[in-house]
Amino acid sequence: MRYVRCYPQELPVLAELLPQISTLVTIIEGVRDRVVPLANAQFLDERLPTSHFVVIDAGHFVREEAPAEYAAALGAS
Repeated sequence: MRYVRCYPQELPVLAELLPQISTLVTIIEGVRDRVVPLANAQFLDERLPTSHFVVIDAGHFVREEAPAEYAAALGAS
């Protein structure tokens, strides 16, 4: 997954732009995700002014591994 390997270089570039996004954003992350580190989701949450951050006990495919929790997270947004 080439795009995931680019995150460390791209996230700092986005850091200045993220605070300007006023759209409501729900960030749902699996705590056991081996593809995208939890730190990436935390990075986004810290910079997006209207984000809602939910960590679920799942891997990368949260919606498939924990569908009820995923649906609840979307409903809580």
